[in-house]
Amino acid sequence: MKFKLLLVLAIFCFGFSYAQINTPTKQIFDMDFEHWTNKGTYSDPDSLQTTNQYTSLASVFLVTKGTDAYHGASCLKLTSTHIAFFTINGTYPGVVSNGTINAVVLSGGAGAPIVSGKKIDYRPSHFSVFYKNSTANHDSSMINIWFTKWNAPAGKRDTVGNMIWFDTTQHPSYTHLVEAINYFTADIPDTFQLTMLSSGLYHSNVGSVLTLDSMNFTPDTSSNVAYSVLAGNSLMLHIYPNPSNQNLNYNYTGTLNGGEELQVYTVSGECIYISSLKERQAIDIAAWNSGTYVYRVVDKRAKLIAQGNFVVQH
Repeated sequence: MKFKLLLVLAIFCFGFSYAQINTPTKQIFDMDFEHWTNKGTYSDPDSLQTTNQYTSLASVFLVTKGTDAYHGASCLKLTSTHIAFFTINGTYPGVVSNGTINAVVLSGGAGAPIVSGKKIDYRPSHFSVFYKNSTANHDSSMINIWFTKWNAPAGKRDTVGNMIWFDTTQHPSYTHLVEAINYFTADIPDTFQLTMLSSGLYHSNVGSVLTLDSMNFTPDTSSNVAYSVLAGNSLMLHIYPNPSNQNLNYNYTGTLNGGEELQVYTVSGECIYISSLKERQAIDIAAWNSGTYVYRVVDKRAKLIAQGNFVVQH
């Protein structure tokens, strides 16, 4: 259990440690997952690190090369599985990151759990991916992206923007997700870190599978208004100002069918706000803790139709 908590919780803490990697400009990684490196008993997607290096000791592989690709010949498949091997005993999510997973920390030692990231020299406006989701017992798949910039005078990294997404619903066929990047400063980031999991923060259920293919970052934008839309839905929700500390406003474009609901969650998956979706609304967030929150809009059948995140900053 200690291994699991260190692995899953530490990946999502806000204390990431980043180190610049000298990759060619805008050559991020193979976001179509066509190229994999053979590691002997398993394969990992090129330029990405997975937990296979640790779970392979038990002959269990939580990250695999799928053949049911949206585009091309292969895709990325993350699976939550139970492992019982010496001190490792529990259900663990498939985890992939473009940072380096620190094995010393995962074994209980000191240091940052995820170090480094990938070089980037522009401000993407949106993150795009085609995904399939099979959640077991209300599990939650997750994708986290953090954009940072080195602050030389202060000797530290500043967070420029982020994107947090999770989904508890079933998507047996490929769904196109387009998610806005939330920016907190006007800086151009120099590093980003992407982490993907088949299960949520505090629990993993056997059989949860997240399949990903054809990722992409869209070009720069000067807009800091957060919105997201799933392809096939006409609703777009606009959240502003972002960050905010007193009132969070929203409005939407598109047509409501009736019964739509706005839900707000902490990054740990706790629902703290539910309201019927209105044409225009101001939410009092003065008493909310500083941090990142995820909003979701669902229809009367509880189908996810829009999602994004915003920051409360006191």
